[in-house]
Amino acid sequence: MYLNCHSWFSFHYGTLSIEKLLEEAQRLGVKKLVLTDINNTSGALDFIRLAPKYGVEPAVGIEFRQGDTARFIGIAKNNEGFEELNRYLSDCLRQGAAEGESSGNRDAIVPKEIPCFRNVVVILPVKLSSIDPLSSHVEMGGESAEKEMGVRTPDSYREESGSLESERENERENERESESGVRSALALLPDEERAAGESEFERERDSEERGEMQEDAAGPSHKKAYNFCRGNNGSNDSPNYSEKTIPPIVAFGTSKKNSPLNTVETFITARENAAKEQNREPQHEQSPRLKGQGNEKLRDTEYIYYGVTPSDLSRLPFSEFKDLLHRCVILWPVTVRNKTDFNIHRLLCAIGHNTLLSRVPPNVNCSRDEVMVPIADIHDRYKDFPQLLANTQKVLSECHIAFDFHEPKNKKTFSGSKLIDTELLNRETWKGVEYRYGKTFSSEIRERVEKELRMINELGFAAYFLINWDIVRYAQRRGYFYVGRGSGANSVVAYCLRITDVDPIDLDLYFERFINPYRQNPPDFDLDFSWKDRDDLTAYIFRRYGEEHTALLATYSTYQSKAIVRELGKVFGLPKEEIDALQNTRDGESVGGRHGEIDS
Repeated sequence: MYLNCHSWFSFHYGTLSIEKLLEEAQRLGVKKLVLTDINNTSGALDFIRLAPKYGVEPAVGIEFRQGDTARFIGIAKNNEGFEELNRYLSDCLRQGAAEGESSGNRDAIVPKEIPCFRNVVVILPVKLSSIDPLSSHVEMGGESAEKEMGVRTPDSYREESGSLESERENERENERESESGVRSALALLPDEERAAGESEFERERDSEERGEMQEDAAGPSHKKAYNFCRGNNGSNDSPNYSEKTIPPIVAFGTSKKNSPLNTVETFITARENAAKEQNREPQHEQSPRLKGQGNEKLRDTEYIYYGVTPSDLSRLPFSEFKDLLHRCVILWPVTVRNKTDFNIHRLLCAIGHNTLLSRVPPNVNCSRDEVMVPIADIHDRYKDFPQLLANTQKVLSECHIAFDFHEPKNKKTFSGSKLIDTELLNRETWKGVEYRYGKTFSSEIRERVEKELRMINELGFAAYFLINWDIVRYAQRRGYFYVGRGSGANSVVAYCLRITDVDPIDLDLYFERFINPYRQNPPDFDLDFSWKDRDDLTAYIFRRYGEEHTALLATYSTYQSKAIVRELGKVFGLPKEEIDALQNTRDGESVGGRHGEIDS
């Protein structure tokens, strides 16, 4: 029954760690819940991984907020739905970063319009305690998804900066160099193997070229709709939106005179008009005409529900939603565990808004009742609305998520052929040996290189080394300074490929500290680039290897002792001098406390 749970990854809002949230669910006998952090999915993977240990079936989603205003809650039905939500969130965060000085989650630009998700359940919070419901008007979007939503694709950013064409030229240049390197590696093979390798390489290249031609033929309109309505695994049955078709947008406004019932007809009529423009019949046989009774099936909005909180129940029978009970679900948010957590929550909200605790607007804080209770208590609270209980259970039963945390997700090949990868790695390594040690080198160097190459190829890590070699080669062409550090410096192959600049033979570093026969996953190469060059390197990696093989990782900064004192001092209105004095006092206790203990 819990469709809206927050963890401390709802920054400056949530108070519960993933473990504490799951412990609370286990204590109260909750068998399934949905983690929906605010404009964030950082805790989702830990939640999915840890939930079975607590006897909880996980489901995940996102609570989308524009500042402190809740837009909607999206819950993924499956892995594809989780991808849809993350793509949409990325666009919202990117738009917020483009329009403001910060790129924090609170600065995300979340349009009022609801995207046309395929594998997502959307819940619109009902606010019956206010004058009007949060969303009670359904209408069509504008000409295109990109213009209507104000969300731009990565290509549009680069076009605006005038750098798209130069980036594409760099990419073409790199592809030509890669092809030349692959063909050189093929020349080293025996005749039969060379013929097989060339045939495989040509097939791979032809397949990529056909894919590029299909992408170009799709036109810019296809790219605009890409982020907003994506089919299951990119299947061919996904909608093919263009400029003339209806945009994949369902907009929810706040008109007083139009209710959800009498405006769905507007949505359907616009869809039929768009269908006529393309000389095709609507997909449904007969459009439902809603007369205000709420008995007709809302076919075009069947993934949208209205969330009713406990405080809304007394007014629900007298609201416009009384005829929409078949589209309503229980919305029982979880943010805190007890009064102590609630006070911490209030302090976090004040810190997030950089204001005094007494000046935080009431609508910013969560309700004191946003705690987890036994399922029986929820059933008792909503006993007069059994349809809401049934709808909520239906939504929960439709939403599942699962990931394989054991199988490596790394790209399997660099050139499209493991055989070519092996020969390319060997060739480039021996070229690097001459670069590092000269044309004449000791038998010790030869034996070390041969041993490393043999182990790398046996473990299937050739592609991993070549990908890093490709990245630093791009940096070298652009004149970017970089430093390779960490345990990768133990590899003479990495040294010869110029990934690192530390000679492991001269310093007597053991390769087994980096890679050993029992390792299943590739090790980490730590490459440091200047902040001025990092964005270009990141863009190159995404262009070169595609979104399906590339991801950005993040680290999180947490409040330490001094930061806690400083932020709480500001929230309580203390002058800077007193805050500094408190920090100095705390530092003195930390260093010279009783029995030499460190204050926590």
